[in-house]
Amino acid sequence: MKRLNIFLSIILLCFCGIANVSAEEWSQVGDDGSGEIIYKNNLDQTFVYQGDEKSLTSGVQLKIDYILKLVKDRFDNTREIRFKCEDEVVEALVIPQSYIVEEEDLIKFIPSGLSFFYDENVETDFSVVVNDLLLKVQGAFFSWKELDAKVIDAVHNPELYLQKADPLYIFSQIEAIKENADMIRLSMEQKDAELAEEDKALSEENQALSEENKALSEEVDMLREALIQLSNNGFFGSIKELDPEQIPVVVKLWEDNSSMDKKEFYKLYKSGGGKLSSKEVMIIVGAYFNEF
Repeated sequence: MKRLNIFLSIILLCFCGIANVSAEEWSQVGDDGSGEIIYKNNLDQTFVYQGDEKSLTSGVQLKIDYILKLVKDRFDNTREIRFKCEDEVVEALVIPQSYIVEEEDLIKFIPSGLSFFYDENVETDFSVVVNDLLLKVQGAFFSWKELDAKVIDAVHNPELYLQKADPLYIFSQIEAIKENADMIRLSMEQKDAELAEEDKALSEENQALSEENKALSEEVDMLREALIQLSNNGFFGSIKELDPEQIPVVVKLWEDNSSMDKKEFYKLYKSGGGKLSSKEVMIIVGAYFNEF
């Protein structure tokens, strides 16, 4: 399994464009005899390897070279770079001269430096100290941009950073969001029920008003017809019955031609086959439109 992981790491490094730097490209520049060997690579980086040379397998060297390139991409100068390895897992300690994020040097908040671990993937595990609070920056390394954001967040918002790193806090936030969502859902359901009741009440009220309006309209029509019949007096005051079928004919014609002179209107009515007298027509117009 370890060999497979090393093989996959080698493929990953090749695809990422990282040169396969062999041990010969490292120059040994020091050995204090305590198991710490000082090397210098072709990127002009000086670093310490803590362990014997037998542990420097090709896979370990590739992992070290990968981390060295990451460091070179981010920092111009470093105070110290140290490596050690156990069971093909490379641990790196990087102490840069400065750590500039958003024009602010954060190195004072990282007194113990940056720690990286490379097994199958690169991970970080180091401390940020702010106002006597010890904040752990842990997790997979994806990019310097993502790591810089974590560090600046820890420096500027230490209490919130601690909470966000606490599983109980995250769980409580999830529960709070769920409770809030449930409250919103219940409120919406209650509002929908209230609106449904209001709609039902309004519908019933509209229906009652419609029926009342219909009744009033029928009553008005009856009164108009009564007025028309009463106004249509014959000679000696007798009531002359008026053809009810002609009433809607006159009403519609007047609605379309209300600006006409009454004599012209009557001529128009007669030209359409009207059977009522001029007086009867004007009685209808007066009853419906207050035109006398």
